[in-house]
Amino acid sequence: WKGEWNSATEYVARDAVYYNGNSYLALQTGTNQTPPATSDSYWQIVARKGTDGEGAGDMLKIDYDSDADGKVNAADAADTATYATNAGRATVADSADAVAWEDVSNKPTDFSPSAHALDAHTAVTLAELSAIVSDKDIASTDAATTSAAGVVELATTAETQAGTDTERAIVPASLHKKQWKTYLAQHFQRLGSEMEVRSLVSLGSGVVLAGTGQTGKIYKSTDSGATWTEIQRLGSESIVYSLVSLGSGVVLAGTGPTGKIYKSTDSGATWTEIQRLGSETYVFSLASLGSGVVLAGAALTGKVYKSTDSGATWTGIQRLGSETYVFSLASLGSGVVLAGTASTGSVFRLQEVTIAW
Repeated sequence: WKGEWNSATEYVARDAVYYNGNSYLALQTGTNQTPPATSDSYWQIVARKGTDGEGAGDMLKIDYDSDADGKVNAADAADTATYATNAGRATVADSADAVAWEDVSNKPTDFSPSAHALDAHTAVTLAELSAIVSDKDIASTDAATTSAAGVVELATTAETQAGTDTERAIVPASLHKKQWKTYLAQHFQRLGSEMEVRSLVSLGSGVVLAGTGQTGKIYKSTDSGATWTEIQRLGSESIVYSLVSLGSGVVLAGTGPTGKIYKSTDSGATWTEIQRLGSETYVFSLASLGSGVVLAGAALTGKVYKSTDSGATWTGIQRLGSETYVFSLASLGSGVVLAGTASTGSVFRLQEVTIAW
């Protein structure tokens, strides 16, 4: 109840006011919408002023039940409010024809689903289906298939635990908690106690190197990443931000926080510190252009450095605009290189013929 109507007040749905002797219920949000003599889209008359001098009001059906549905207008408004639900309306006149469940005659006694047969999936063995919903092992003699639509081939329990199945997509349900630990250990590996793997590079033939932070170490895998061995920390570095392979076992690493380049000539087995790039703090990116030409993107000066002797020596080329970070480098071939930078988020393009960015 908001008292007497005021033209400066904003009223919302279900606000009630008094005006010229009549009482009204707001139907929607509005300001300076004068309550009318008869109901409109903004106001619903709840009670009308009586005739002057006769001492009595007149509650007319046209006012309290304008649609003649047997339910007062205020109840209609409550039922259509945005918060009203079928289970929590102010009235139930709109469902007056409903009856209690116990009074319904000839009602069903059960609600069984429509019949369907599992054998419609003729290409799936019962052992496979059972393994999905139970602890039953799948015997290695049970055939599995992907020929039935929507069915994914399952590995046998023995194959999963041994790690010999490389094609089937689902691990049997019989793989319990302890077996999961074994399974995960066979398929995933944390690099020592590392918190971050900042860089990766493939040397071919399944050999992969990883550079980490916060310890600044190099890890090596010779089986396409299935297992890893710690090689060494690069000097006193904390993070190995970038790695690039120059071929023939030669690899360069860009580091921080000293902004140095490290080099390996034996596929990452041993590493040698080459030099710090100017006064840089980080070497975020490296790109090989072939024939011993390598570019390095640095911070905090936003410069690009160049080596023409496979990383043995380096020369500062230029700062890229007003940038402070060269986060990424990509060689497109024919001497064309792109550089991704910050702090403005710009991309720069180098044409090696002109050495201009």
